[in-house]
Amino acid sequence: MTGIMHKPVIKIWHNDDHHSAVQPDIPALKAVRHNFNPSSNRNVSDLKALAAAFIELCHVVEKEIPEGARDFACARTFMETASMWAVKGATA
Repeated sequence: MTGIMHKPVIKIWHNDDHHSAVQPDIPALKAVRHNFNPSSNRNVSDLKALAAAFIELCHVVEKEIPEGARDFACARTFMETASMWAVKGATA
């Protein structure tokens, strides 16, 4: 089996105000509550965007390999947890 090429699911960039911006229509952003960042901490935005990208990619690959559905579900759950711990660390 050859590697599967995917288009990027989320693009991250920084504007002049040092806030990260991501594609707004990615459902995985809701999983990490990307819009909740009261301190406007750039690290928090970046961590959440990367977690959302991983979650979204799991959804994409799961459609191609449905036999791994449970494994992808576990991976998404653990990424949500990792994102929460990373945000806690970034706001310590």
